[in-house]
Amino acid sequence: MRLSELDYRLPKELIAQKPAKPRDHSRLLILNRASGRIKHRRFYNVIDYLNKGDILVLNNTRVIPCRLIVERQSGGLADILLCQNDQKDNSIWTALINFNRRLRENETFTLTNNKSIKITLLKRLTDGWQIRITPAIEIKDLQTLGKMPLPPYIKRPKTNDNLIKSDKDSYQTIYADRDGSIAAPTAGLHFTRSLMNRLIKKGVRIVYITLHVGIGTFKPIKADNIEGHRMKQEYFEVSPETARVLLEAYRDKKRVIAVGTTTCRVLETISGQIRMLMIHPWLEKQRVMRASLIRGWTDLFIHPPYQFNIVQSLVTNFHLPHGTPLALVVAFAGRDRVMGAYQEAVSKKYRFYSYGDAMMII
Repeated sequence: MRLSELDYRLPKELIAQKPAKPRDHSRLLILNRASGRIKHRRFYNVIDYLNKGDILVLNNTRVIPCRLIVERQSGGLADILLCQNDQKDNSIWTALINFNRRLRENETFTLTNNKSIKITLLKRLTDGWQIRITPAIEIKDLQTLGKMPLPPYIKRPKTNDNLIKSDKDSYQTIYADRDGSIAAPTAGLHFTRSLMNRLIKKGVRIVYITLHVGIGTFKPIKADNIEGHRMKQEYFEVSPETARVLLEAYRDKKRVIAVGTTTCRVLETISGQIRMLMIHPWLEKQRVMRASLIRGWTDLFIHPPYQFNIVQSLVTNFHLPHGTPLALVVAFAGRDRVMGAYQEAVSKKYRFYSYGDAMMII
């Protein structure tokens, strides 16, 4: 597939700057991937497309407030996005830095809201910088020191305002449980407690995986032939309970609905292990029935053509052109179907991207 096939026109005014309130009142485009038929609903209507016995899988990662506003010694503010902490030295991080001037190794910045904390640029990397923070800070410290890592198309001032404060709740799913992401699994932002309770009451089985969203998910594809793109690895975990439910679903031919492309990638990453448990039941006793996790790092890049092994339905947002999430959606429903749905969403003035509306592909 050529990169140009993952392109479309979007008026800037359709890029959502804040979420719908209540969350489940966002719009929902239903796309039937067999017939191409489209319906326009509200997200709370998703319950009409889920049945008793369906398995709904959500990503329970929690977004870290890992965006720091720092000041150069000679003046000028910069944005630093902390991406990954070094496992051996917690003062070392990999980071993306947004600054309108040339950056140099050994340059030092000061955190604007805590002048005692210094950031030193150690080494330029292929993607971003290696930096040192002194004194070292922990993830829990970012709750007060950092801001939510909103994508650049959501505009916020560098100083505090009401939207920045509300983003700490809005840019987080209601079921977020595991610290580690630098971006939200945005398909899950539409769920409310009342909607989830209604789904459970209907007999929908809700289970969770964890994938900590990193650079891999949102890094745009640059290769003209998209098969040449390589994703950065992202850490995932699947609990024994979720593994058992997925195994039962595989055996009993229950429908598995992935909420978000991150969830979909984890399910497809472990699909081989689930099939092995199906073929060799003794492995289930040894691995799944123990209190152990399926865990690891995935760099799975799903793009056309791809044969999905576990996921049969997908809830997702409307994605940026040239991104790996859009490539996954195109692989799932077909380019013509997806681009036709995107064109209709634009004509109906749907809201796009992280705080935007949703699509369910059935």
